[in-house]
Amino acid sequence: MSLKLDVVETDGARIRDLEVEEIALPGADGQIGVLPMHIQMISVVGIGPMRLVLKGGITKLYALAGGFMEVLHDGVRILTESCEASEDIDVERAQKAFDRATARLQTLSPSQEEEFKAVTASLKRAQTRIDVAAGKFM
Repeated sequence: MSLKLDVVETDGARIRDLEVEEIALPGADGQIGVLPMHIQMISVVGIGPMRLVLKGGITKLYALAGGFMEVLHDGVRILTESCEASEDIDVERAQKAFDRATARLQTLSPSQEEEFKAVTASLKRAQTRIDVAAGKFM
């Protein structure tokens, strides 16, 4: 038994009708695991790695940039800003984004709360991309 997975980014479908046996991804309060016959739900998706187990036990890793997930009786739909497969990640670009965010955090004052949140999210997205490219899941 499997699930059909659709992942939609802001500019269109990234994954369409992919048959998966298991999905593990970041939620708002920790990891979420989805298997066939999962209860229907809607949830926030956090920034972090997503692991898919395909038929035959093949595992694929993706970097997610947050969003929302809808679990239906026969499938899962994820709406996200971005979803990158491990093999598509430009590690050098991700490292530069990480370095920029780290440097920017050093210059922020406590009164710049909104900018601190935005830079922290950028840092987390960059670290996720670096980790996923290296094959790390958590």
